[in-house]
Amino acid sequence: RLPTEAEWEYVARSGEKQEIWAGTSDERQLGNYSVYEQNSGGQTDIVGSKQPNDLGFYDMSGNVREWVEDCLHETYEGAPSDGTAWRETGGGYCDLHVARGGSWISEPEDLRTSGRYRVNATIKNDLIGFRLAQDIP
Repeated sequence: RLPTEAEWEYVARSGEKQEIWAGTSDERQLGNYSVYEQNSGGQTDIVGSKQPNDLGFYDMSGNVREWVEDCLHETYEGAPSDGTAWRETGGGYCDLHVARGGSWISEPEDLRTSGRYRVNATIKNDLIGFRLAQDIP
């Protein structure tokens, strides 16, 4: 399954550390953790080519934006408090979804762990990818 938006952000921020970018809050260190416009060479890179964040996850900021399970909601008002995906109910738009993390063409401000992108549910390009999550029984 895709991670929920809440799961994705928790992992990207290294849990309780609340990092601005996955792996660091120091912009001078961003290139150690992220493939983005300043170091991408105009294309995606091999997954894991940069350092992981403190939870061991690679490419949470940069390389490709990542789909999450949630439908788009403009604000977090009324969002589930248990980390589950937020569906169309409550004013959401499931023809639009959320992508997180920035991509290889992103500038630093677009790589922030808090950043959200509205994405048409049918879009296909080299800026969007996904990672899988698994429930632990």
